[in-house]
Amino acid sequence: PYQGPILRVAIMGLGSYATRVAEAMRDCKKAKLVGAISGTPSKLKEWQRKYGIAEKNCYNYENFDLLKNNPDIDAVYIITPNALHKPQCIRVAQAGKHVITEKPMAINAAEAQEMVDACKKANVKLLVGYRMHFE
Repeated sequence: PYQGPILRVAIMGLGSYATRVAEAMRDCKKAKLVGAISGTPSKLKEWQRKYGIAEKNCYNYENFDLLKNNPDIDAVYIITPNALHKPQCIRVAQAGKHVITEKPMAINAAEAQEMVDACKKANVKLLVGYRMHFE
């Protein structure tokens, strides 16, 4: 069995694909779902109940900058509409958390570069969630 560190993840955007990710993370040995970010309060309550997420690890789109004060969350997986990836990525990086973003990373190369630069400046990792390794 795996004995190393566990990446503690908050999911941003609690739609259908986020639910698939959350369900898959239940069996994950190297990462754990510990937080949620949504603009819909009822979804946050549902996710707290369903996935055992502490209320202190739940945020909305206006206050998720407060992640910087939460040592329980290491990374944020952004699963929101594509046009929101860049501003949300930059805010997460500025909060000092690693960023995982769904594909496409950004709506154009210039925005993608801004995301890379923001993560480098904040000294956090940036990963694009892409399931096809060699395509």
